[in-house]
Amino acid sequence: MVQRITRKQTKTGNEIIQANLGLLPDKMWKSRMRKYPTDLLSVIRKSLLDIAPDLAEKFNPTSLYFAYRVRNGKGRAKIRVQKKFLIIDLCISRNFTRELEQTGFEVKHQDNFQGIAGWLTGWRIPQSTQNHEPVVKWLCKALGRDCKLDKKAAVNTEHLNMKKYKTIKELVIDTYMAEGKMPSYRKITSLVRQFFPHSKWKETHYAWYKSQIKRGNISVSDDDAEPDFNDVESQNETDIENSLEASISVERDLQDYLEQRLTELEPGLKLHKEGIEYDTDAGKIDILAVDNEGALVVIEIKSGKAKDNALGQILGYIGCLYSSRQNQKNIRGILVASGFDQRVIYAAKQLENLKLVAYKLSFSFNEIQEDID
Repeated sequence: MVQRITRKQTKTGNEIIQANLGLLPDKMWKSRMRKYPTDLLSVIRKSLLDIAPDLAEKFNPTSLYFAYRVRNGKGRAKIRVQKKFLIIDLCISRNFTRELEQTGFEVKHQDNFQGIAGWLTGWRIPQSTQNHEPVVKWLCKALGRDCKLDKKAAVNTEHLNMKKYKTIKELVIDTYMAEGKMPSYRKITSLVRQFFPHSKWKETHYAWYKSQIKRGNISVSDDDAEPDFNDVESQNETDIENSLEASISVERDLQDYLEQRLTELEPGLKLHKEGIEYDTDAGKIDILAVDNEGALVVIEIKSGKAKDNALGQILGYIGCLYSSRQNQKNIRGILVASGFDQRVIYAAKQLENLKLVAYKLSFSFNEIQEDID
């Protein structure tokens, strides 16, 4: 069965985007939710798909809800996104209310359409929670599926069980090398609990490791990591989270800024119709633009100094676009960062289709004076 994405309008005029099989591509919903946290939602969605490959998903951009069903099944479930909570409605009896609350998450029944129809509504899941497993379990129950979460979350660790790790960093690197990519949060979390049962591991640590690997601050080759790198266990947890949030914030701010001012990078640049977080087989392009001659321009943004892995990343995007668009010629790239490693500068000089652009942040300060009666 082939996935089909369709759009339709409800009687009230709201747009509905739906996939008859599997999950909707991120680009079809994340751009509508840029002011909302999506990490927990993404983990839950992927977990559901692992357990129910015949899952179908529907998204309402106006109400910010996702609806789920499975093929030939009567079960239903809905997830509505708020800034602090995911509000979940389940097509199960309200008699299960007490069991749901025993998971530690509050239930506030709602008199919406689902509530009137007898659903268990208003299960409030904090966006900050790290415990998504009971959420997935009850979603599966509502969809009429057995939730074998532990088996699905398990990782093939046969090659790892022979080892003893001194740090979580060693574990992350080894797992990355075994898979050839950054493992999912669920996989890494399962391994951390196995090898470091007393660790205070949570999703911000996973995101920090992922960010450090992406920037090249952690080497994922057989060589040791850079000598000036401090492992996460030896760093203050608050500092890690602040560093990560600051980095992500700078990239997002730059992306938002350039989205409206592409001509500051190059005269004549215009945003591609799906140009923000453009999805490719090689990953998501920060910004995809079109120049005066109609050629595609890949724009990759780095919050700090760009290392040689950033060069490989943007060239991978360009190569992927060439492969998928055989009639497209002269695809170029612009790498935007606060600075560049010397190797990146040398390499860019040999690439006619790549340009390096450095940004500079500036601040202004104004004293606020209030009249005091």
